[in-house]
Amino acid sequence: MKPPTGLPAEPCFGFVVTFILSRMLVFLIMCDRIPNLFLFMQGTHVHHLNYGIFLLAVAGGYALFIRPDGRAAEIAALAYGFAPGPHVR
Repeated sequence: MKPPTGLPAEPCFGFVVTFILSRMLVFLIMCDRIPNLFLFMQGTHVHHLNYGIFLLAVAGGYALFIRPDGRAAEIAALAYGFAPGPHVR
């Protein structure tokens, strides 16, 4: 059995990459290995969940209303897969 390819694989790949990178960044920030990269607006921390919700809305809206095909559809699927990665703990 060969691995899946095409659009169903794009969101899965995006999710796995984003999940791994977000966990690594949080671990490195908490261990003071890298500077604090968290976003603060007027002293209030913007939670990473907001990034994912925004990206999910933009990518989903683009895919729903524009109906891309070809390479643009692959990029939209990848962006849609990136969105939930920061949500998982």
